[in-house]
Amino acid sequence: MQTTRILLVNMPRLLREIVREVIATEPDLQVADELTGGRLELAPVLRSVAADVVVLGEDDRGSAELLLPLLRIRPALRFVIVTDDGRTGLVCTPSGELSPARLLEAIRGHGPRPRTARNLTDPAPG
Repeated sequence: MQTTRILLVNMPRLLREIVREVIATEPDLQVADELTGGRLELAPVLRSVAADVVVLGEDDRGSAELLLPLLRIRPALRFVIVTDDGRTGLVCTPSGELSPARLLEAIRGHGPRPRTARNLTDPAPG
């Protein structure tokens, strides 16, 4: 079984602990590192940490400004951006070379649809 290594970035402490606990329940997932504290420069970290996925909290710079330079370094890297309250997330998966057909597919919303589920911060059922 291949392990997916995850980098946790810039989330409030409680949310980071919740995400870490959720990841710990899965044998194929592992937290590779955690980074906290303000305006982080992720590019140097990604050069040294072998992460497959970056889970990051909201950032005041905006997603494109933060993510695009990272995709130039690691084109296959996946991102999950989580709001500070843990109720909403945005999953960013690289699509590879952006052909006209792939662009239209993304615009039309083909592919996986968001599922309604319990939020990270909601109490567990039962």
